[in-house]
Amino acid sequence: MHFAEGRFEEVFTGLLDDIESGGAQLAPTFAFVDPFGYTGSPMDLAGRFLAFQRCEALVYMPLPFVNRFVGREGQEQALTALFGSERWQEALAYQGAARVQFLHELFQAQLSFGSPSRLVRSFEIPTAAGNGYRLYFTTGNEKGLEKMKEAMWRADPLGGKRYQDTTDNLVLFEPEPDTSHLLNALKAHFGDQPFSIEDAERFTLLSTAYLPKAHLKTRTLAPAERADRLEALSPRQRKATYPAGTRLRFL
Repeated sequence: MHFAEGRFEEVFTGLLDDIESGGAQLAPTFAFVDPFGYTGSPMDLAGRFLAFQRCEALVYMPLPFVNRFVGREGQEQALTALFGSERWQEALAYQGAARVQFLHELFQAQLSFGSPSRLVRSFEIPTAAGNGYRLYFTTGNEKGLEKMKEAMWRADPLGGKRYQDTTDNLVLFEPEPDTSHLLNALKAHFGDQPFSIEDAERFTLLSTAYLPKAHLKTRTLAPAERADRLEALSPRQRKATYPAGTRLRFL
């Protein structure tokens, strides 16, 4: 085990410089990036790290803290480096929660670096003061995304999106997650066009907060079929089951 003391930007830049100058590849790495504040964590540094194959990162982002400095004189360079773009300035047109949401969506989009193969999912950490800090997971591997989402659902069995660090909001009478949002997302995506169960599984994994194995078939598709909102276009041994290759269509 090796410890390096210093500023994150300087130490990590030096590490990547050494690897790249030697023409080497970084071993498969999971990095937790938790900078102090936001001025020392430029987006281009994350991009250099994630350009290596089989590298993933969990990035801490104090969104409410960053929001306080949007529009404050002298912060322009730091914010542009953080987001890797000057688009953060568009947040000035918003106020309150709408501004925080814009910054969240921008940061999440930037972590994909314009690549459809770079997958990003965020997880909120609310506090007693109402601040919504965020962890952003970014990976180039669908299995990696699936495993991280499974971990998120273990922390938040009802929504898979946030960790509540107090017991004030403990839910006693809603043990099952509400998958109506997943059903609506599937209907909006596929419309009335035929799709395969594999298409539905991949969409669920990549484009929603839900898990294909835990939430798609039994909790979402089967109830929709029993309510005559979904029909199967492939022969099956039993209704409301979805073996490989099953083709479906929303009614």
